[in-house]
Amino acid sequence: MSYPKLLTVSLALFFLLCTTLFSSAQELYFRNKPFKGPTSGSWDQMMVGLKETAQIFELSTTEENGVYLVGDSQSSGATAGQVVVNGKAVSAVAGESGPMVNLKEFAAAAELTYKPNRELGGIDVIKPGVGSAKGGTYFSEGVSNYVSKENPGAEDNVDGLAVAGKVTLVYLYHNSYSDKGYRDIFSIVDNLAKLDGVAVFKVPRGGSDSAVSKKFPATVPLLFIYDRSRRYRSKASGHGITAAGVTQIVDQLKKG
Repeated sequence: MSYPKLLTVSLALFFLLCTTLFSSAQELYFRNKPFKGPTSGSWDQMMVGLKETAQIFELSTTEENGVYLVGDSQSSGATAGQVVVNGKAVSAVAGESGPMVNLKEFAAAAELTYKPNRELGGIDVIKPGVGSAKGGTYFSEGVSNYVSKENPGAEDNVDGLAVAGKVTLVYLYHNSYSDKGYRDIFSIVDNLAKLDGVAVFKVPRGGSDSAVSKKFPATVPLLFIYDRSRRYRSKASGHGITAAGVTQIVDQLKKG
């Protein structure tokens, strides 16, 4: 083999190796398990196989006249090759084994939790109520308790935790609370989390300099209540968080 051809082959192998290393360096987790389907791109431009992704998240997928429909969607107005998720068109390209979709757009349209972690070099996509293996947080299946153990006080966007289609309770607390009254509140919150149609998130405040403590400076526990449309509706604090009072509000919002 001549030197120029050898150089060309060597460069091709080098770029192939770089591409392989780059793609493998970005870990992608769906429901806490490594995603083994087709991917391309990275971060906000990450494209994933539609068929494999929909199957993992138990989303129905149909094809009508070349339009791929996911969840509650109709093909009206869409053109062949488009992917529509819950009525929203998402960026898509043709892949070797079927269409590939933009992961971030797909997650938003499918109401999934999209959690990029640039420090760890990975992306987690989970269902509301199911936890992340990489972000220092977890949810309990069927209970939806959110806890940030490794970085308490960092989650100050309580509005962003509200779950569409459920009455959501966000409970802010201090680890130092120890008297019986506050322990009873934990029991109240945990019991409410077992109700159908209710999502409960428990968020530790962290220290006085944490984002949560600065945004919500009150020292007592706070319970924020959101309706099924993710709108803030009510707040209870301290020993005012009672089983009867909160249950009444929850029942009213579930009927609304």
